Amino acid sequence: MPNGKDCKRAYEELVRREKEGLISPNDSPIQKLDFLIEMFAETCPATTAMLVWQKQIITKFYENVP
Repeated sequence: MPNGKDCKRAYEELVRREKEGLISPNDSPIQKLDFLIEMFAETCPATTAMLVWQKQIITKFYENVP
């Protein structure tokens, strides 16, 4: 689980990117997961692994939606 320092860093980066128009609350779940994966890849591999797994599930779901 990410510690408070890592979560604060991710939050601050989220705010920065939103202000710059790089991300939006309307982004797809996959885009949101990509952001979180990027934020925690180096500092929290267990969390990153779970986020990657969630992304795989969502990707499979959207592949099967007509």
